[in-house]
Amino acid sequence: MRARERHIDGALNSGSQPPRGREATRWRSVPPRALALAFVAAWIAGVALSAPVVAAPGLLPAAPLAAVDAPAAVTAATGPIEVQVVVWLHDVRDIHMEQGSFAIDATLELRWRDRRLHAESGTHFEIMNAMEVRSDAYGYEAKDGWDTVTFRIHGRLRANFDLRRYPFDVHKLPMDVEHPQLPVEQLLMRSETEWRGPPGLNLRRDRLGPDFTLGDWSLVDIASRSLVTDYGLGERYSRTEFSITVARDPLRFFLADLAPIALMVLLGLAAALIPSDKIDAKLLLTVLALLVAVELQTVAAERLPPVGYMTIVDWMYGFAYAALALSVLQSIIEYRSYSRGDAARAQRIGRWMAASSALIFFLPVAAMLIGRA
Repeated sequence: MRARERHIDGALNSGSQPPRGREATRWRSVPPRALALAFVAAWIAGVALSAPVVAAPGLLPAAPLAAVDAPAAVTAATGPIEVQVVVWLHDVRDIHMEQGSFAIDATLELRWRDRRLHAESGTHFEIMNAMEVRSDAYGYEAKDGWDTVTFRIHGRLRANFDLRRYPFDVHKLPMDVEHPQLPVEQLLMRSETEWRGPPGLNLRRDRLGPDFTLGDWSLVDIASRSLVTDYGLGERYSRTEFSITVARDPLRFFLADLAPIALMVLLGLAAALIPSDKIDAKLLLTVLALLVAVELQTVAAERLPPVGYMTIVDWMYGFAYAALALSVLQSIIEYRSYSRGDAARAQRIGRWMAASSALIFFLPVAAMLIGRA
């Protein structure tokens, strides 16, 4: 046993206490810096126990629970983050067929109830069909357990205009919202009609501005849906599509297209009422109607962008040309039969060919109008 230990044992066995001066010397030998470090470590441990964090590896940096204004029961820290997309549509104008675009004025809200998503990260969004868009941020709000960021959207968006059914064409004008950074495994863009929307929500009533107008177009439908876009190589992103469906007012078609061309066809058919020997008057009337029909189609084509397929109006003018061409042929055949001395046969040819000309135009046009209805 070392000498120091023998000395202490001897003191204890004799019933005496160690000298107080020696014990004080032992406490003074502990460095003050070590005591300070121990105090700081104890304080940090207390803070960590009072403010736990919810970690989301691979998604977004975790934040203290106290930093987010949301009830503790609304969020599970598993699965993808869900963001609700809400759109208020104030105005749609300047629907440009040739450019394939339209102008929009809307308010966009992104809402979520997941503590893994911060307000700064929630401001990240991309309008996938944008051409020229400006977004003005209204700011961040935490209310009723929802974190919300709001933007005012102005600009031009792209749309796919299929004119095969012109002038009875119906078009969808979409606004596609997608997160530019997080794939579908980490974040889901959810339509309010499919996820936690208010009860009794009516998009036509509740999501169109009070001054919403479409000019020459009429509103057919308004819809919102969620979908997943696959970019290949395993890159899949969630998207929400808010869209309105618009159609043309058919009154302009009846007044500007159908009525003039039908009048020209009737003018060509009137050649059958002219006596068979007046070949010059018959041809003058039918050829004049044919030339006016060509001019009418030229004017109608200027209202549309150049396309590589036939529209309903193109088919209508095609049937009109066939009817007028048959009227010209009828005048010639009728006159030849009359010049050979067979007036009765000439009249029969005139009546049958005039009826055939009328059927060639009016029957398919009527079928197209009924099919549209």
